[in-house]
Amino acid sequence: MWWRSVGPKAFYDQWRATVALGGFMAVYAGFLLAIYPTISSIIQIRDIFEKLPPAFRALFAPGGIDITTPEGFVATEFFSLVGPLLFFAYTIAIAGSATAAEEERGTIDMLMSMPIPRWRVVLEKFVALVIGSVLLALALFGGLAVGALVAGVRLHLDGVAAIIASAVLMALLFGALALWVGALTGRRTFSIGLAFAVAIAAYFLYSFSQLADVLRPFQPLSPFTYYIGDNPFVNGLVPANVAVLGLTTLVFFILAVVAFQRRDLRV
Repeated sequence: MWWRSVGPKAFYDQWRATVALGGFMAVYAGFLLAIYPTISSIIQIRDIFEKLPPAFRALFAPGGIDITTPEGFVATEFFSLVGPLLFFAYTIAIAGSATAAEEERGTIDMLMSMPIPRWRVVLEKFVALVIGSVLLALALFGGLAVGALVAGVRLHLDGVAAIIASAVLMALLFGALALWVGALTGRRTFSIGLAFAVAIAAYFLYSFSQLADVLRPFQPLSPFTYYIGDNPFVNGLVPANVAVLGLTTLVFFILAVVAFQRRDLRV
């Protein structure tokens, strides 16, 4: 039966969260874009923005985004923090529970009784997470496209697709980190909490490095640098940034497989 396969079962377990979060992201981002013409006609965004010190402009408009455009407005209001937070809340919560929750619930022995190797358990659960993340991305893209249609504004959809793809790549990186910690320790709460802490620290490192010269040399350590630092809305996906996010995710995934293979599981 299909539920005896790890991947489909993992996706079935997360489909409600995927649908709920995807719907929320689509409606929220689409609403922001739909009200942009009204806000821009009432508030002189450009005048307010140009009065800010250069350091604060960099903080509120990462990657040199023009905040006065529809893309810049959405990037600032959604993709600078809220969007990434929602994406990696999804990936971290699911990946951190992938193997660790099985141990805590005492169902790991049933999982291990299946005639598949441990590495495939980790792989199939992660693939289910990737599929769910892609569905979130599609829902968000659809919400923004509809919001632009409702607002009557021209939105560069190729730039939208690029920044959403970049957000998914970064979220999967943090998800792979949670997966590794969960496979290494068998502790769901610890793996989720640690990955969240790293993600928040990465955000603050990137943000404050725009303001403090002393932190600027450490900016490359933050995944947010490769997510939004080169303004995907305008420049599209930069291959070097994709490589950094993708390879780091791959490293964490391999570490998770090795940890799950070698550790004595609690049954």
